[in-house]
Amino acid sequence: MCETADPPTNDSSSRLVSRQERRDQGHSRSATDRLVSKGEFVAVHRGLYVVSNTELTVNERWHLELHANLRRAGTGSALSHRTAAVLHGLEGITGRPTDITVPWESGYKAKPAIRSRTLTSNDVTTTGGYAVTSVARTLGDLGRFVRADTVEAALNSALRGPNRMRPDIWDEELLEEVRSLCRSRTTRRGIATLRTVLDRRGSVRPTGSYPETVLLIAARRRGVELEPQINVHITSVDQRQPRNFFPDLAVLEVLLDIEIEGVEGHSGAERIDRDARRQNLLSQGFDVLRFQAGRVLADPDGCAAEIQRRVVELRRSPPPQAARVRVVDPWNCILHVA
Repeated sequence: MCETADPPTNDSSSRLVSRQERRDQGHSRSATDRLVSKGEFVAVHRGLYVVSNTELTVNERWHLELHANLRRAGTGSALSHRTAAVLHGLEGITGRPTDITVPWESGYKAKPAIRSRTLTSNDVTTTGGYAVTSVARTLGDLGRFVRADTVEAALNSALRGPNRMRPDIWDEELLEEVRSLCRSRTTRRGIATLRTVLDRRGSVRPTGSYPETVLLIAARRRGVELEPQINVHITSVDQRQPRNFFPDLAVLEVLLDIEIEGVEGHSGAERIDRDARRQNLLSQGFDVLRFQAGRVLADPDGCAAEIQRRVVELRRSPPPQAARVRVVDPWNCILHVA
């Protein structure tokens, strides 16, 4: 499952001090060593310490290491790859990795620095007080360290819009930026993986959650292509106001709706009641499968196998209510309910 690190609770960079700074202030090497031995200075890098009389949490230490690496690497450097993905809140990246990209001409080679001939100011933004590679650059870099499935999860979360009630509104400009990057002649490590992800995901909308991405990828391995967030336009004979629903995932060929429960936004009595009402309407034209998010993350292949079996059954014997659905295009259909 994806994991994000909380931002630092204070100004981490102001708590850092280097051995060289101590020397410039007239402090001897032994005086600094004594502070280290007493625990008043905690090393976060060779020759770089945090002033602290309390034990650091894992998250605090990680943020201090990020500040330390940027400070050592110098002007023009930026946190990148997996670190940038975590700071941007992209899904699929676990732990608290430390990756930093530095301009090639800087000559800086200390690990974990990655020297780059292509890093420009246009590739760098500010997130949480850090210099970080942009979302598009980060997506192009990720494949250096992670698999295509993880890059796809990160891409989906980057494209996803902020309003989950309107999944048809998402960041199409970012997708075009990513496509332009993949069409370029750059040979930067990671781009080939991003190209693979774009090719295999096609022109679908982004998924609505990380478990949905996991299930979509698992189903694809079994030859079942799931469409995320299709628009089901519902009309009725009594001319009530038309409504639009967006199933989490669907197989329009057989009118199969797949819902994943237990993710954020699906909890609470009001939401549960709304989901039940939605299912009652959708079931008048669609066959519905429901999965718990925890089960999807624990056994995606098992869930995908269940979907595959249901697709085979529906191909053999379409449900009678399917006659109420008219497919307009791959993203839209109309369901006429009684």
